[in-house]
Amino acid sequence: MSSIRFKCPACEKAIEVDESDANQRVICFYCRQVVIVPEKSDPQLVGTGAPGGANYRHISEGGPGPGPGRPGSKLIGLTGFVCILAALALMIVLVGWLFIQMMPELQQAAQQELPQDQIQQMMAQRVQELIRDDPIPLTLMSLSMMVLGLIGLVFAIMGIALNNGRGFGIAGVAIVTAIVALLLLRLLIGI
Repeated sequence: MSSIRFKCPACEKAIEVDESDANQRVICFYCRQVVIVPEKSDPQLVGTGAPGGANYRHISEGGPGPGPGRPGSKLIGLTGFVCILAALALMIVLVGWLFIQMMPELQQAAQQELPQDQIQQMMAQRVQELIRDDPIPLTLMSLSMMVLGLIGLVFAIMGIALNNGRGFGIAGVAIVTAIVALLLLRLLIGI
């Protein structure tokens, strides 16, 4: 039986279908988009393609189109990326809040020209006071950061593994990796 070879308009991958499928709708194997089969093969693709038309599925066979958890959708990877960005934003807010709370001590240390280790002791003591006086804001922010970061990391890894928003997943994992690397470097160097 003869076949028709053409490029999927959505993903530009070569598709081979039976000649009897001309002018009918099929689902692209690669991107899961519904495409209409042309009457004749693309001249550039004659002699290429998957033998036996293994790279398409009849629309009548059903099968999912793009949607959550399916190739063609970016929802899982995007969810992970957004959660990681939210955790990063909370981290920035927390650091900013701590900086504002410690501003008087920092100004005092700058005026007295204290040594670095004494400044670090003052800052650690101030953080302990903040936690003791009102632990709820720090605890809530820290917990939210950890939960969002972990959920984001799980979704980002799932997005990469399922090819569902792979770019967003890679970006999310890269952000988490960079943060963890900086924290480990800080622990090793002792800054």
